[in-house]
Amino acid sequence: METLFHAQHHAIAPQQITLESLVTEHFERAFLMFNTFVEDHRHCVLLSEGVFRKVAANGTPSTDALLIELVDSIRNLNEYQPLVEGLSREETLCWLLKDAYDLKYADIARKMGLDRDSVKVAIANVRSALAASL
Repeated sequence: METLFHAQHHAIAPQQITLESLVTEHFERAFLMFNTFVEDHRHCVLLSEGVFRKVAANGTPSTDALLIELVDSIRNLNEYQPLVEGLSREETLCWLLKDAYDLKYADIARKMGLDRDSVKVAIANVRSALAASL
């Protein structure tokens, strides 16, 4: 019979994330995030691959490291096609992190280097612009 201590110990044992599992779970979302800003399919694939290469080169793979690299890469894109005319890259990026990764406002704020209220306003602006464009 397993004791409560053993059950708790097994429940909190951290699971190691491999680069392969990170790519398997997140490549499509990373691609779709880039595709929101860049029309060229091949370029989006290359950008996505580049993000995963950076994550691998920086040490232990993690979802947090991936999201930080995604945010940096999208912020540094030379090209930008707005999701809806008038929306900024930052607003769209906040909305994508909320929609694609279901992050909390505080987590988005931390990854973006913004305050929580700015993130809420950005997401509301995108939602309003999308609703008006339909």
